[in-house]
Parts: sequence; structure tokens; C-alpha cells
Amino acid sequence: MTSHQLDPIRPATRSRSRAGVLRGLSLPAILMTALVAAACTSTLNVPAGTGLTSLQGAPETVAVAREILEPHAVALSEVQMLVATCVRRETIAATGAHRISDGPLFVRRAPATTLFRPSGTRRLQILENETTRLVLDASRRHATRWTYAVNPRAIAGVAAILVDVDFLAQAFVVESAGPFEEEPALQQVTFIPSPDAGLATVERLEIVFDPDEAVPVGLRVMGRDGAVVDYELNTPTLDPVWRNPEARFTLDVPPNFKISEQQG
Repeated sequence: MTSHQLDPIRPATRSRSRAGVLRGLSLPAILMTALVAAACTSTLNVPAGTGLTSLQGAPETVAVAREILEPHAVALSEVQMLVATCVRRETIAATGAHRISDGPLFVRRAPATTLFRPSGTRRLQILENETTRLVLDASRRHATRWTYAVNPRAIAGVAAILVDVDFLAQAFVVESAGPFEEEPALQQVTFIPSPDAGLATVERLEIVFDPDEAVPVGLRVMGRDGAVVDYELNTPTLDPVWRNPEARFTLDVPPNFKISEQQG
């Protein structure tokens, strides 16, 4: 696996206020808001490489979104994996409880997979892929596995982090695009699912970009059930050389663990 040049934008290196990006993600970008109506044209089954020209939404809003997305999409187009230091904040739908933690986040384009290790240890690990969410807690020798026909949160999250515009054009409508309200030097694009996309459990996708950095600096995936997951990404390493990527993105439950099986 080779490294990729990120010209005209460089990898993230500078630090930023954690609270600013995570808090501000709850505020929509204001420059342009699409009234999603007849102007939206269905573009499902978008051919690879045509996402930038097939984005759905009001034309003026799509034009702004395209300008924001294009340099990042080009820079990341061949990147298959990344690892980044990450602040992750999750709102649990059932209780409304908030969990905030930090550690490395591993992301794989295909199959779409994220693995998060709070505080950089293996005591707690959270794996999400196209059909599964697995939380493994070594301190309690316990695991919970949710199984879905489709896990939209994982698929949408990976597409947003790696700026997969083909998937975004296929599955979402651009709702707004413009300066990020909390920090105007940053930019935000907000999406809502296309009615035909089959992502019924996702309500909203918000992506925050630094124009000088390839990987988005902030991401929020909101569920219709009230669940929310936020990521703030710093210092990503693109396409790290791993001897066995399959093992890196696999999380096995030890035989001495209790496991709770849930249907999503």
C-alpha cells in the first residue's frame, strides 16, 4: 500500500478546540439552505467517478457543496484506509446519555468499517461495519453485538470521512453548504437521506472541512431515533502499511466473554 500525494491540500496537523467542532456541529451551516422539492433529481446508481456532477439538491446549494467537496474527494479518491486520533461523542438514543472519549479511529473504505479504541487501549473497542455494531468491554468480559440488515450509520460515516462523493450523491440530498458557524474559516456540508436510498434510520449527516486538510475535521451522523455520533479527527495517517488489514478490521469475541445479541 503506498502513500498518496495530497496536493493541493495537506494532511491535518494543527490542533483545534475539541469543544468548538463538536458543539458547533449541532448548528446547521447558514450560507445556503436547500428547499428540497422538485429541484431534486433522483441520481441513484451513480456511476463511479460521477458523484460531483450528480449531487442532489437545489442547484445553487449543490454548486457551493461541489466547490467544498471536490479537493477533498480528489485527494482521498485512492485512499483505502486511514487511522486518526479522534474525539468521539455518542448520544444513546434510549436514554439520552452522552459518552465522550478519545483514542485512535481506524477507517476502511471497503467493506465500510470503523474501529474505535477509546484511550488507545483494547479494554473497550467499538467496531461498526455494513451489518454489525460490536462493543467489546474487556474490563467486564462482556460484548454486545447489534446485527442489522443494513447499518446505515457505519456506511454513511465511512463515506463522509473518506469523502466518497459517488455514495453521497447516490444516497443523500445536499441540504446546506457554506462556512461553519462556530469557525468561519472552516466549511460545512449538510446532507439528508434521499427518499429512495434505503437509509431510513439516518436523519442527517454533517461534515466539517478545513480547506487546508484532506480528511474532514468533524463529522456528525444523526439517527431518526435520536442517536447521535460525533467524530473530531486530528493528524490522520492515510493508507498505513499493515501486514494484515483483515485482522486490523476484525474484532473477535473471546470465548470466556458473555455476549448479548441484539437485532437492529
